[in-house]
Amino acid sequence: SPVAMEALSAASTPPPSPGTQAAPVLLVGTAVLCLALGATAGNHLKAAQGLHLAPGAQAPLPAPIEAATRPTVAALQRGALVRWAGRRGGAPEVSRDSAKGRSPSQTARPTHVPWPLPAAPGGPGVWSAMGLGVLTAAVAAALLRRVPQPPVLDPLGVRLGQAQTGLAMVASAGWSPARETSYLRDELLRQCKQAKRGQTKVEADNAHVLNLIRKVEMASLGQDTTGCLDGEWQLAWAGDDVTRSSPFFWAFRQAFPAQSDRIFAITDGLPPQFKRIARATQTITNAAGPGEGTLTSRVVVVALPDSPVPLQNHMITTSTVTGRGRTHLELRVQDTKVRDTTLPLLGDTPAFPSGNALEQVKQGASQVRMDTTYCDGTVRISKNPADGRYFVWRRV
Repeated sequence: SPVAMEALSAASTPPPSPGTQAAPVLLVGTAVLCLALGATAGNHLKAAQGLHLAPGAQAPLPAPIEAATRPTVAALQRGALVRWAGRRGGAPEVSRDSAKGRSPSQTARPTHVPWPLPAAPGGPGVWSAMGLGVLTAAVAAALLRRVPQPPVLDPLGVRLGQAQTGLAMVASAGWSPARETSYLRDELLRQCKQAKRGQTKVEADNAHVLNLIRKVEMASLGQDTTGCLDGEWQLAWAGDDVTRSSPFFWAFRQAFPAQSDRIFAITDGLPPQFKRIARATQTITNAAGPGEGTLTSRVVVVALPDSPVPLQNHMITTSTVTGRGRTHLELRVQDTKVRDTTLPLLGDTPAFPSGNALEQVKQGASQVRMDTTYCDGTVRISKNPADGRYFVWRRV
């Protein structure tokens, strides 16, 4: 699928190299080395221009270097020549030639201007500068070893529109499996709410919920889910219309495989001014057995919700547990009834034997299976294996 392809593409993209964080330090080291070489080149050029800086420094440099440093030499010749008392210290003095207003070319006495870095290429000043550059490079290498490596991204962490799940593989950060699962579970509930129980028009929100469902399933592989099903659950997200969370509609689709989608499309197409699905819950008893267990599905349907007198119905379907597994229940739809209705003259009608009616249409149609891929004290993830649609439930 496109989501899976994008996920694999995002996972295969290598993270940026941490070495780029130490680039400024490497630049400083390079600059220090260039400074040492430049100082040596300047001494050679000044020697070539007639300034007696150090013995044996008379060899001129190549033309490009000489042209680049000629303005500096001219400025030295025009300005005040600084004489240092010695290589290791001493206060600078202004030469007598400069004080009398004469340029160096107007005096017969040569002016000695030793630089702090001697002209000899192997002098101690040059070697000190080069040593400083090597030391800076060593510091950069140490920083490279100390830069924390980015966590490995989860292959299921996909980009959806402008948003990204932002969910890295928290186990790589040293999280325990329980903490990892708790984080994913809380994020799943938050995204279910954002997706409006799966009824949002933003497909990216529902795709994000499905992505989180797979993450939770991966974090809880091998879990025995049937033992924690008992209790009351409220629907948080549906991979179909909210009404299809009831096993009755799973059985109805088995009885009418060709016509069910067209029938559902009629009711699903009603505008919100005529129909609104309110609360949807399931109550499960004795799921793990032994003995008979039940699953009671309740869906509140409100007709004309914006009218002064909205019409409300509680559609209740009861199913019995006919088989059990570590992660699934075999259910048989028994009956369907309307309760707590506000429709005039309707009241509490007798239960309709919907299971027997479906069996008349197609034998075995009332038998459905519910797989539960995750269950704890807060969240339950179940699906209809016949069509692979997921439903997320929150414990009441």
